[in-house]
Amino acid sequence: MKVRAVLSRIALALRAFAAFAPRSSKGPRQHAGPSWLEIADLKRAVAQEDSPIVIDVRGRDEFDGPLGRIAVACNIPLPELPGRLPELEPMRDRKLVLVCRTDRRSAQAAEFLRTAGFSNVAVLRGGMEQWNREGFAVAR
Repeated sequence: MKVRAVLSRIALALRAFAAFAPRSSKGPRQHAGPSWLEIADLKRAVAQEDSPIVIDVRGRDEFDGPLGRIAVACNIPLPELPGRLPELEPMRDRKLVLVCRTDRRSAQAAEFLRTAGFSNVAVLRGGMEQWNREGFAVAR
């Protein structure tokens, strides 16, 4: 009888501790925001043999527009991204760098891709506006 009472009190104490204890920060990982890549880092990376895949999420008119585009970029406009996931599936393990005019749409695209299971995704900080400000070559 006495052992049963002690075990009940221990179980009650453990339940109370579990209910009020602070949650561990080592639990399931939450996305704190996009992973950023600086312009100069991308410029160096595209010169490497295993360069990242650059995806420009601007509309076709912007992709062909006055800001130009990064020569190695492929165009998948943000609204088309969900329907074009099958095209990206073979690239799931490669580093993907997303770019747009500034970096807002590419940050949205990065969050979407992470939710879809792509873990190695980065956003080009400043987008094509910054690329142009730094004087890097563009394709038109």
